[in-house]
Amino acid sequence: MPDFSKPWTEYEFIAFDTETSGAYPLGSEVVEFGAVRWKGGKEIDSYQTLLKPSRPMSDFIIGIHGITNEMVEDAPLMKDKITEIRDYLGDAILFAHHAPFDLGFLTLDIERVGLRFPNCLHLCTSLISRALLPTSNHKLQTMIKELKLVGGEAHRAYDDAYACFQVFEKSC
Repeated sequence: MPDFSKPWTEYEFIAFDTETSGAYPLGSEVVEFGAVRWKGGKEIDSYQTLLKPSRPMSDFIIGIHGITNEMVEDAPLMKDKITEIRDYLGDAILFAHHAPFDLGFLTLDIERVGLRFPNCLHLCTSLISRALLPTSNHKLQTMIKELKLVGGEAHRAYDDAYACFQVFEKSC
C-alpha cells in the first residue's frame, strides 16, 4: 500500500476494465480484460486479452460489448490467465469505472485458483467523477464526449480502461 507522501504523479496506476458474459460474477464470466499502466501521467504499459467463457454468450450481451462467440472461440480460459492478470495488477493503485462490478468478477476469479487479491488501493472513477466533475451523467461514454477525452471503441476493455484513467486525470 502506498504511503502517499509523494505527489500522485510518482505512483504507479492501473486503470482496468472487464467485459463480461452477464451482469453478475456468480453465473457470468469475464470475456475480455484490458488494463493501462500509468506513471508520471504517461502510459507505460498495457494489457489486453479476450477470454473464452464456458457457455456461449447471448445476443443481448453481444449487443452490449460487440464481442462475439466466434471472437472468443480460440481465446484462453480465465483459469489459464488469471495468475498473469493478478501479477500484472501487482501493487499499483487500481482504477475502474464502476469498480465494484469489475472487482467482483476479478476477485472471484482470483480466489477460484487459490490466490489472494493484491493488497492495493482501488478506486472508482464513477464515484470520483460524481463528486468532482460537472457532466450531465457519469456514464463513461457520456464523460468521454463531454470532457473531450480519447474514446476508442465503447465497451471494449482496453479502450474503456484508457478512458477511465483520463477521467481520473480530469478529476485531479
